Amino acid sequence: MWARSPISRMTALGAALAVSTVAVTITVDPTIGGGCDLTSPNSWRCHALKDALEQVHGLTPLPNGTPVVVAFSSVVSTADGRGLTLKQPPNASSVALVGSGDAAIDGGGKSALLSTDCKNCTVRGVAFVNGYVNITHGKDMAPVLVQGHNTFFVGCRFAHNRGYDGGAVLSSHNLISFNSCTFSDNVAFHGGDGHAHVSVAAACSLVARSLLLLLLLLVLLVLTPSLLSLASQDTGGGGAIWAYSSKIFLLNSVFKNNIAVDPPPNACPPTGKHACPLGTWE
Repeated sequence: MWARSPISRMTALGAALAVSTVAVTITVDPTIGGGCDLTSPNSWRCHALKDALEQVHGLTPLPNGTPVVVAFSSVVSTADGRGLTLKQPPNASSVALVGSGDAAIDGGGKSALLSTDCKNCTVRGVAFVNGYVNITHGKDMAPVLVQGHNTFFVGCRFAHNRGYDGGAVLSSHNLISFNSCTFSDNVAFHGGDGHAHVSVAAACSLVARSLLLLLLLLVLLVLTPSLLSLASQDTGGGGAIWAYSSKIFLLNSVFKNNIAVDPPPNACPPTGKHACPLGTWE
């Protein structure tokens, strides 16, 4: 068990960071027993992901341009009702949450998963599963809440999540990118539109590899006005993603069986207000 006072902890941080602007890496390592081991310069270990993220929040001041990386490789539960938070420390050039192996954040069908507040934030190789947010948690909420400016998800999986505004992800005033990600079996309870719901005021960009898909999107947007709702007519969150005042880039990503309806049916209806006319995006 590592039990260091806040003063000695910050002294260790200051000494390690004063001599270099190389990346600060915090690795989740349950074998250390508890808390965080800060003895190795710029490369620390924490018992749990929550401890590591709290350590990131306390990294101040940092030399300008220092990248920060948090790495983990196991399933982390947030079923106690409180999700995790990823913030970018002052002066850090970026912050990254990097998963490997079985890395996942699991809400157990009871809680939110992750909220981000970054100017330059990357989440890579993490599964977000079984998140749950309803109206009692507050409006404008989803299992993964993305705030800040530039947030990039790479190689992530979003599955079996239930949210109020956005079955899996809610993006507010952000530029957000999903590259090689999978969205499956996510449900937004607030109603809205199948896979993604985007306010016209958001001026969102959907970027896909296939020209045919882009043409299909244009046709569907003309024939199905409910896909993009004017802000004054906003009916709720998308089954997978809800975006407000954001730009979204979708690259090499797959959307399957995402629903936006209240109460949610067992499958996407083929027609009607809450239909999923785009089917599967690939």
